[in-house]
Formats: sequence, structure tokens, C-alpha cells
Amino acid sequence: LLADELRRLECARRVATEAREDKERQARREAVAQARREAGVPLAPSRAPANGAEAPSRAAEGAKAAALAEHDFSHWARRALAARLGGLRHARAGATVVVDRMDDERSEVHASIQERRGRRALYYDLDLVLHWTGHCALGEQTLGEEAGHAPETTAHTIQGEFRHAPETTAHTIQGEFRLYNVGQDTQFNLGGDPHTSYLYTVGVPVQFHNDERCELWARHLKYEASELFELVSALVGQVVTDLVRKAERDC
Repeated sequence: LLADELRRLECARRVATEAREDKERQARREAVAQARREAGVPLAPSRAPANGAEAPSRAAEGAKAAALAEHDFSHWARRALAARLGGLRHARAGATVVVDRMDDERSEVHASIQERRGRRALYYDLDLVLHWTGHCALGEQTLGEEAGHAPETTAHTIQGEFRHAPETTAHTIQGEFRLYNVGQDTQFNLGGDPHTSYLYTVGVPVQFHNDERCELWARHLKYEASELFELVSALVGQVVTDLVRKAERDC
């Protein structure tokens, strides 16, 4: 009995220690996210005046440094995201998922460059809604066989919208994909902390909600649509990089 009690106490101690360490790690992650949220993405200082331009006085420099200047790049970012994401294509194991377009009305895109006391930084907050069309060209018998030795995921952009399925396509789903919690304080991290990571949802018509009532091809398409998370996140990262370059060049 004494040995059992000692084992119970040791197990309880380990559980308490792990819980405390998890809480400490969570606090550190949130502290880092808070610092990024406040600091933004650092940018290079503003360019020096061109040759022959009059240098500002110290008083003018002081007044400028104390003021907060903000340059809104939301419109540019929205157009760049729509251009990059429209036509995104993912194909694997007989299934093809194509992003038709970004929903301009329901997507929220905020991006600005703020300058204060001589320091410049990029701040952005994105919540994107995409419309996608999925096609599955495989039947119930061949789908499992193909999925067993599926090729690696491939992603590339195509020109224009995917207007109609190939003749061999037998099954189609049209759905939505939402990528949110995207900002300078979060990052793409599969299975990561929801407070510091990008988040996503995949929407499909109601008849495909219950996996137990779905045919195999529909479950397969829903799974492949979830692969948009990594692909869309990568393209969003490219747009952010382009935005940083544009801000450093134009501001």
C-alpha cells in the first residue's frame, strides 16, 4: 500500500510539473506575440534626401520624430493578395482543388506603415475568405488505391479562373476557405498555439458536413481542400515580403 501511494504521489507531482511548465511556455509565447504586436515588422529608415535637397533643420527633425506618420497600404495589399491567390491549384491522388477567387466583400485586409520617433514598422491584420472548386476524377474502388501511393503535394498558379471541370471529372464540390488570425504577431505553424498561429476553416455545402454520410470521394476532397492552409499561408508570406520591399522603396 505504501508503494502504491508513493507511485500515486510521484505521478501527481509529474502531472503538476508538466502543467506548470506548459503554463510557463504559454506565457513566454504570448509575451513574444505581444512584443511583435506592438513593435510591428521593422523597416529600414527613410531614405536620405536626394543630392541638392535641403536638409531639414534640427527643430524640423525633432517635430517629425515626435509625430506619428502612417501610410495606408491596405488597398495595395488587397489587390496583391487577390492576384496571388486567385487560380491557386492543388492536385493529389485524383483530387484537384482550385481557388476561384478571393471574396473581396468578406475579406478584411489592413496594412499600414507607421513611423514614430524615426522608427518605421509594418503592421498588418488579415482575414481572408476564398472560394474554391474541387473535382475528384476517381471512383470509390480506385480512390483508396491511388491515395495509398499519392504523389507529393504540388502547388502552382494558373492564369484566370477554373471555369469548368475536365471531361473525366465525375464529382465536384464548391466550398469556402478562410484564413484568419494573420498578423505581424502570428505565424504559420501546423498544430501550433491558436493565440500565436494562423488559423483556418474549410466550408462545404451542408450535405457534406457529416463524414459518416459522405461518400469516399467527398471526404477525400474535403481533406485535400484543407491542404490550402499551407499553400495560402505561403503566398500570404510572399505578399508581406513584397509589401516590406515596396514600403522601403516608396516611403
